[in-house]
Amino acid sequence: MDAFFEARWHGFTTAYPVTLDAKKQGTGFQIAGQKELKSWVGGGLYTYKGSLLPSEFEAQYGARNDAGTFQLTLAP
Repeated sequence: MDAFFEARWHGFTTAYPVTLDAKKQGTGFQIAGQKELKSWVGGGLYTYKGSLLPSEFEAQYGARNDAGTFQLTLAP
């Protein structure tokens, strides 16, 4: 599964594609992947894991100096 992430913070924008492994689970998928970002701001090896459901996407990401959560919900 291919995904595209874009991050904005402190006036900087980083955008990059990443390939995620997806395993079917119930009505959705469990996803995981990693990407080496070559950037002087926020670069390094990022890892991802989370779930993709029909109405929600949630994933945690982490790197040596950064961590957080992506969360998207389908609007009613």
